[in-house]
Amino acid sequence: MWLAMRHPGISALRADALFVSALQRSDDPSTGQVRNAIAAAVREFGGQGCAEQVAQEFGDHPETAVVRMRWARALAAEACRSWSARWSCVGTDARTGTPRSGSSAATRQHPEPGPPPTAPLTSTKPLLVRTCSASPAADTTLQPVKLILVKTKRTVASMKYYGQACAIARALDVVGERWSLLLVRELALGPRRYRDLATGLPGIPSNILAARLKDLQAAGVITRRTLPAPTDVTVYELTGAGRALQPALTELLHWGLRYAPEPSQDAAAQPGWGLLGAAGRPAALPAGQTCELRVGPEFFYLGSDAGKLTVRRGPAPDGDAVVTMPADTLYSLLTGQTTVTDAVRHSTVDGDTGIAYRALEPLAAALTKPAAM
Repeated sequence: MWLAMRHPGISALRADALFVSALQRSDDPSTGQVRNAIAAAVREFGGQGCAEQVAQEFGDHPETAVVRMRWARALAAEACRSWSARWSCVGTDARTGTPRSGSSAATRQHPEPGPPPTAPLTSTKPLLVRTCSASPAADTTLQPVKLILVKTKRTVASMKYYGQACAIARALDVVGERWSLLLVRELALGPRRYRDLATGLPGIPSNILAARLKDLQAAGVITRRTLPAPTDVTVYELTGAGRALQPALTELLHWGLRYAPEPSQDAAAQPGWGLLGAAGRPAALPAGQTCELRVGPEFFYLGSDAGKLTVRRGPAPDGDAVVTMPADTLYSLLTGQTTVTDAVRHSTVDGDTGIAYRALEPLAAALTKPAAM
């Protein structure tokens, strides 16, 4: 993106501050487009400083795939209100870029800057383009500003790869984008529909969800298939390469419990996220015995494999026990605030109560901070 505004006297720090202020008001930035926009601002105004810091931050942590241009409008509005120094401009036709007949030779020496070739973008959103009427007093008098909306269409150039001969960097090339590993998390307990993934990832824009699914499919991490009749529902699930990420997810989970900041009071929480912390813990549940855990509208299958708890989404056909538990009771059990006995007392158990206890025991305090190593 190029900023079609120029002010020879404005300081680089002021230009950076205006840009960052506008960017912070945006709720829809993206990696390549924000990086290119900041680079254009630096070239346009000659600034460095905080603009480069923001470029690095947003370049490493993408938000969305489409920039709404709100930051550009905000920057233009604030710039027009704030600029009080003298400036001059060339009267140009906003659509053709040709000088107006009233332009003087002096003003033609400073044409309106064009889009930098290294910052291509994709957008059909209006860009703000400044034009003004030239006059003999243009170099000494503050001129009125007219903002004209011009629609453009360009091509995205998004940097996605580290370009390093390092296995860690190459792995992050595949799953290092924001939301990618959380998508793997959502599929770790079994296949899910698109709408289920959207529900399991609160805050993700729909276009980003679609883009991440497409990227992970192309990388062979997930696959898509249609369930047989009578359901005929399309679901996403992990491939062998995706399932191989489970140990990395488990280590990240333990690292988060030990070192990450505590969640805020209004942080989102879902049963499946907590049960991931219990999966793989030692279980006294005999092989072949299963328990179905129901938490709100969600069903989970609890079983054992080689003495460790297995957790999957969905019902447990012919389960030996069915436990219907309130979400807050499950959370208290996982965080060690209540015991299995108290959790069962606040739940409904159908079937073998002993199996229900054995299935729930690995859940107790599964999300507490591990002991120091």
